[in-house]
Amino acid sequence: MHTQIAIDGPVASGKTVVGRILSEQLGWRFLDTGLMYRAITWMALHEQIDASDHLALENLAINSQIELVASVEGDRLFINQNDITDELRSRSIEATVSFISQISGVRTALILKQREIASSGSIVMVGRDIGTRVLKYAGIKVFLTASTDERAKRRFSQALEINPDTTLKIVKTDLERRDLIDSQNRESPLLPADDSVIINTDNMEIDEVVQKIMQLLITK
Repeated sequence: MHTQIAIDGPVASGKTVVGRILSEQLGWRFLDTGLMYRAITWMALHEQIDASDHLALENLAINSQIELVASVEGDRLFINQNDITDELRSRSIEATVSFISQISGVRTALILKQREIASSGSIVMVGRDIGTRVLKYAGIKVFLTASTDERAKRRFSQALEINPDTTLKIVKTDLERRDLIDSQNRESPLLPADDSVIINTDNMEIDEVVQKIMQLLITK
């Protein structure tokens, strides 16, 4: 039986919620790799490291200890023993994470950490380059997608919690900006792996997407 499921896709495609439910149903571990990039971004802002200082950011990624700790309130993310869970969606991180995640040395350092985590047991891992770089030999690879309008609607309610003055138009524009940055990333462009199953989640309930992936696990 396959023991690794790689799920990729753009922002608000549903990969995190789908991946988490899958892991719960299978009794496997779950890792949202995007949180690791947000953690490094938080640390860079905290230590006032400029986003253009690639060497300093690479060293930060190499030397930082990132932990995902289960609690009754849900998983908590720690970096160098700092619980930063409640700050991961802040405006400053939202504005900076795409740029820091493009840095080759940062991605290389975090990919090594992600592979190390995956090596210790069955896992559902979600991100933007899991099937193409992190877990190239995963038995199940899925690329979730959805229209920009649909993704903006999904993201809007979450964005309101951070900034009550935001609008759907602002959220959509930001998604388009993020999509452009991710697609032009030289190290890990946002693309499905050649052997990924592409699922358009427009007009699909979360449970439908989960069941479709569960079927892949049975039939592949």
